[in-house]
Amino acid sequence: MFLHALAIAAVIAADIPAPAEFVLTVAVTASLLVNLHLETRTTKLIWRAGNQWSIQPHGNSTNKATLHSIDFVSRWLVVITLQPENGRKKRLVIPFDSVAKDSYRLFRVRLRIEGHSLLNPGK
Repeated sequence: MFLHALAIAAVIAADIPAPAEFVLTVAVTASLLVNLHLETRTTKLIWRAGNQWSIQPHGNSTNKATLHSIDFVSRWLVVITLQPENGRKKRLVIPFDSVAKDSYRLFRVRLRIEGHSLLNPGK
């Protein structure tokens, strides 16, 4: 995302004709939107015992992961960062209406109870 913002700033700062500037800005913005869409498409998230997670991106095989951070937890939204075994960190945004009400509530409670001890072992 940062590189896309830099690219748009460079296009705007460059001394090029307005039509070319417009086309390049639209192309970089489209690239950003496609990149964000592909990174955030997760169809299945499974929290197993302890800090064992499974992420199944849309149309791909399941990846094992560990919890890297709990970024935000509320009644309406949970944001966590997972570290897959073979890849870069994935930030997952989980709104309350994306799963069954009871499952969402149990997930939030488990994050609050177990999450701190998973991220800070020995405390």
